[in-house]
Amino acid sequence: GHVESDPDAGAGLVMLHWGPLPRVPTLDNADSVLEGVNGPGAQSFAGAAIANVGDADGDGADDLAIFSPMEDSGGTDRGAVYLWRSPYPEYASLEDAWARWTEIREGSGTVAAMADFDIAIVGDPSGDGDPDIIVTTGLGNSSEGGQAWYLPSQPGPGVTPVREIGWQIMKTGEDQWRQFGACDSAGDIDRDGIEDWIVSVRHLD
Repeated sequence: GHVESDPDAGAGLVMLHWGPLPRVPTLDNADSVLEGVNGPGAQSFAGAAIANVGDADGDGADDLAIFSPMEDSGGTDRGAVYLWRSPYPEYASLEDAWARWTEIREGSGTVAAMADFDIAIVGDPSGDGDPDIIVTTGLGNSSEGGQAWYLPSQPGPGVTPVREIGWQIMKTGEDQWRQFGACDSAGDIDRDGIEDWIVSVRHLD
């Protein structure tokens, strides 16, 4: 992800470069640019976390999940995950994404500069043929801890609140410093045939 200061301050964007990469990848030589959308709360920070979700639509090209932690379509600063399905135009707005999952953060308010966000693909434990997704958020406002969501399926196109397609698997509590950080697949640690996952929490005593 790359944050542009102008014209839409803090909207964020994602640059895609087809290989082989240029010596210095820049916005000017990107093959595709997907720009975030600012709402009333401004500063949506699209591209805070990105994950390759594989070829979800079967067209031969991989698709992307893009986290915009302060996007406003589900409420001011509530955040959203966009699912962008190929093709990838030279320039497009994330508002045109195939799907948008909203209300990732429970509260509104500015996210602290050191808050972390992540998206991870954790196989297909739900068995529906689509990769399952874990989304973690750093702290929200001054009284909100972080949340982690499990999204077992990819819904149809359009805007869908995250609670309608997944569930909150963890919450750090009301301490603003208890922030979820990185998340990732952990393979099959307990050898039960189901992929496991790992999530980090900072400042948890």
